[in-house]
Amino acid sequence: MRPRIFMGGVNNFNDLLNYVLRQRYYVVERLHTIDDTIKFLSYYFTNVLQEQYPFLLIYLMIPGAIILFIKDKYSGLTGLAALIITIGAIAVKVKITSGLEFIVKPYLIFTYLFIAIFITYFFYYVVMIIKNKIIKNTLFYILPVIIILLIILRIPDYSRYYLAYDYSKNLFLTIPDKSIYFAEGDLNINSVIYLDLIEKRKTNYVISIFLENNWYRDKLKLNKNIIVPDSFTKIDDYIDSMMIANKMNTVLYSNAFTKSYIRYPVIIRGITQEIIFDNKKDVLSDPYLFFNIYALRGILDNKINYDDATRVFVLEAYGKCLVKIAKIYEQNNDERAYFYYIWAFNFYKNDTLAVKIAQYYIKNFQNEKAQYYLKEALKINKNNQTAKNLLGL
Repeated sequence: MRPRIFMGGVNNFNDLLNYVLRQRYYVVERLHTIDDTIKFLSYYFTNVLQEQYPFLLIYLMIPGAIILFIKDKYSGLTGLAALIITIGAIAVKVKITSGLEFIVKPYLIFTYLFIAIFITYFFYYVVMIIKNKIIKNTLFYILPVIIILLIILRIPDYSRYYLAYDYSKNLFLTIPDKSIYFAEGDLNINSVIYLDLIEKRKTNYVISIFLENNWYRDKLKLNKNIIVPDSFTKIDDYIDSMMIANKMNTVLYSNAFTKSYIRYPVIIRGITQEIIFDNKKDVLSDPYLFFNIYALRGILDNKINYDDATRVFVLEAYGKCLVKIAKIYEQNNDERAYFYYIWAFNFYKNDTLAVKIAQYYIKNFQNEKAQYYLKEALKINKNNQTAKNLLGL
């Protein structure tokens, strides 16, 4: 029962060929258009490189590349060719999704090597043309120190980074005992695996995308708390039959999900979703409607810097769940809705959400608080016309 490579096993030469040729991504990549290439190149040059090389350092690669080519055509041409081919290979494959642009960044690390060579060569050339030995030697010592300091200043401080860990603990506290949890999405999957293997906190979890593999279904059958159907046709049909087989227990699905995998109504249950089989759920009295909290370190108190992935997969996951809870109360004309909307804004910085909260405060004659949220809405989206109108701009 050796686990197969994620999204495809290598048991023979044909499997190996499919893996090397990225056949598992064929459906996505065949939809790639010239517009996707333009979006990627725009994001790469106007966002990624500007962030990676602050203080306009990125522009020094141009004279650096030209000078290197003049001084050593072979090295210059090789470096430029490698850079262009690498960027081009990514540009013709990757699709940029709004809000998830950061996902492409790991693929670009290799390009930074060549860009750094060109920038470094520019500094080297400038120093070498200086005739004064004292100035030249001084620069040889000072420039490395400045570069090291710049690197140190940009190193993230992970000494207080508990955001992903706390998410996993909050998820564990949210999942009721004896429930079956279908996990999808990197953070949700990795959280339950970490809790299971490292902290020995057992949950009856199922990794949905693995269900098409025989080895994984065989592994699940070892868990006596989960009923695993025998026949497999398509993954969405199988998930459906597995949910029905386990409906005597609470069946949960992660907040990140593939729409075709869920065929039953769901209600928000903390930072998960509960599958509803009979439509008789009394939502407002459900004790699991709100997620139980282990900790939210680094978000509300002693805030820390975090990357885009953490913002989307951790903070916005909390915020969007709170928004869903708020909508349930709002649909039932329950004033508690705005408590959840207001709390959601701590995690989910969305201009429409900010305006909604502001309108609530205007309705209750709390103009100072309303102005705060309207200004926050314009910080997020300076073109939000509703916020402008309410502020009289």
